[in-house]
Amino acid sequence: MANLRHLRCDNINININKKFAFTVPTLLNLQTMSKLRFDDRTQCLLDAFPVFFPNIKKLGCSISSTSGDLSFALLTHLEALNIDKYMRDSVTLVNPIKFPETLKKLTLKGLCLPWDFMSTIQRLPKLEVLKLLDSSFKGHLWETGDEPFHQLKYLKLEKLNIRFWEASSINFPRLRKLAVKFCKDLSEIPLVLGNISTLEHIEIDYSSPCVLDSVNRIQEVQREMGNYDIHVNFSEGKPINFTHMDTSEVFTEGKPVNFTHMDTSEDTSDVFFRGDPFFD
Repeated sequence: MANLRHLRCDNINININKKFAFTVPTLLNLQTMSKLRFDDRTQCLLDAFPVFFPNIKKLGCSISSTSGDLSFALLTHLEALNIDKYMRDSVTLVNPIKFPETLKKLTLKGLCLPWDFMSTIQRLPKLEVLKLLDSSFKGHLWETGDEPFHQLKYLKLEKLNIRFWEASSINFPRLRKLAVKFCKDLSEIPLVLGNISTLEHIEIDYSSPCVLDSVNRIQEVQREMGNYDIHVNFSEGKPINFTHMDTSEVFTEGKPVNFTHMDTSEDTSDVFFRGDPFFD
C-alpha cells in the first residue's frame, strides 16, 4: 500500500470523519487519483489531501451542483486536473473554483460555469492544455479580454452553446493546436488567431459552416505570414483518435494529412490510466 502510485476510485465517495485519520495511511508515492466522487463535504476532503496524499500530480473527480467550496490550492504538486459533474443539470456552481499555480492541464466538463470565470483560468502561469467540454461553460459570449494564457499550447472547445467568441492574438501567444468540435452555434473562430505565429494545427468538424469558413480565412492569414505548414484536420462523428486512426480518413485540401510529426498535446499518463475518460 505504501508504494501505491495510481488509484482509480470508480466514483467512490470518500467521507471525512473521526475514523478517517486512523484508517487511511499516508500515501507518499500516490501520484494519480481518478474518478473520485465529491459530495457536499468536498472541501473537507481536499483539505485532507496534503496530509494523506501529499504528492498527487493528477486528479480526476466528479462533483455536484451542491459540492460547496472547491479549492484545490493546497495541492501544490498538482499538474493535471479533470472535473466533471456527475448529475448533469444547468445549475451553475455556487462558489468559484480555486486552482493551484502548478496546474499544467485542465479539463472541465458539464459545470455550466459563467464565462467571466475564465479570467481565473487565464491567470494560471503554467497552464499548457485546456479542454472545455460538454457545457463546461454556459453562455453565448466569451470575451477573452486583455489577459493572456501565458503558456497555453492546446485549446479544445467541444459541445458548448457559445455563439460569439471575441479574442485577440495576445490572448494566446504560444498556442500550437486549436480544436473546435460540436459547437454548432458558433458564428466564427476569431480571425485574429491567424496572427499567432506558433499556430500549427486546427481541428474542426462539419457542424458549423461558419466555423469552416473562418478556418479557411485563418489559413490565408497564416500563408501571408509564410506559414504553409499549418494542418487543418476535419473529423466526423466521434473525436479523432490520433493513436489508432487511419490517416486516409482525414483530408486537408483533398490530400491526406501527415500525422508523423504531429504534437497532439495529449496526456502521456502511465499505461494503467490510458483509456480512462478523465485523462483522455
